[in-house]
Amino acid sequence: MRSHSLAIVLGCVFLAASAGRTADPEFGSFWHDGKAELDGYRLTMLRYGQPRAGQAVMVFVTEPFRQGARVKADDPSRNPADVFDAFKLNLVRDFQTGIYDYNTMVSLFVRSDTFAPVKVSFSSAEWCGHVYEELLLDPNRIRHQLSSYFEGETIAGTLPRPAGGMLEDELFVRLRGLRGDFLEPGQKRTLPFLPGTFYRRMTHQGATWSTTVIERLAAPRRLEVPAGTFSASEYVVRVADGREGRFDVESVSHVVTGRDRRKNFQPNTPVGSVFIHRNPRVLPRARLMGRPFYADGPAEAVAALERLGPATRVEIASRRGRMHCARASRARSGRAGSS
Repeated sequence: MRSHSLAIVLGCVFLAASAGRTADPEFGSFWHDGKAELDGYRLTMLRYGQPRAGQAVMVFVTEPFRQGARVKADDPSRNPADVFDAFKLNLVRDFQTGIYDYNTMVSLFVRSDTFAPVKVSFSSAEWCGHVYEELLLDPNRIRHQLSSYFEGETIAGTLPRPAGGMLEDELFVRLRGLRGDFLEPGQKRTLPFLPGTFYRRMTHQGATWSTTVIERLAAPRRLEVPAGTFSASEYVVRVADGREGRFDVESVSHVVTGRDRRKNFQPNTPVGSVFIHRNPRVLPRARLMGRPFYADGPAEAVAALERLGPATRVEIASRRGRMHCARASRARSGRAGSS
């Protein structure tokens, strides 16, 4: 469940995160701008007794979703009572296993207002064949369907849904703290836990509830990745089957905003046509066009932005300055896709 991040930068400028956490931009305005977030990772998978190198991409985006059919709503104005706003994660994992590769994707759909999951789908394609799994979550049950090229694996039925239970696939949304921290530093929580679709496919296990203990460590952790060194909140997830995963969640150090939302991020400093709100507990660091640049203070960070030239600064302002600083670059839906 753990990999080192490799940020995907699409010509944007970031003031990146370090120790300490400040409030994230307001969820509704930030995530309903017609853009998707792309996060890239180097992936190491143990398969057939050997570590396999691969890559993973996470795509986060909001979209209208139909409660009845559990699909994206092409026309939300048609029967709007059946439509709600969903926050979607597409997690793509591709890795090589000798002479052939695995291509997998998990799609997780949660309600944007509560992050309650409503649907998970999983697909796998490799030289042996195809597998597709779908979970539709109702208040007291989960409708479950699995289609597999292996004899005896194809099933259709229902699973229980225990109160307070969590899906493993939810962790990538829940632990990000997009609507507040999942746990305070030093806290832990024990929950019913359904192992993830990807994990169960790799181990050929059925969908059976277990338990997990999720703990947020009291102190942040220094994390070194190709983009530089960061301080991150660390969550440890210990599953009853013996697995242990660690999630490093970086925080936001700076938010660059336009005049229309300046009042939402106080205090702030005007820099040309944008305003910079800084978390006073962190040191500034600017990542310019994907190349790390380390600044000793706000003045040096501003000077780095100035060196980019007026055309780039206008582009930053035209994107309304909403940079989610150490998470990933955000691309317009026409480039990144919002399907």
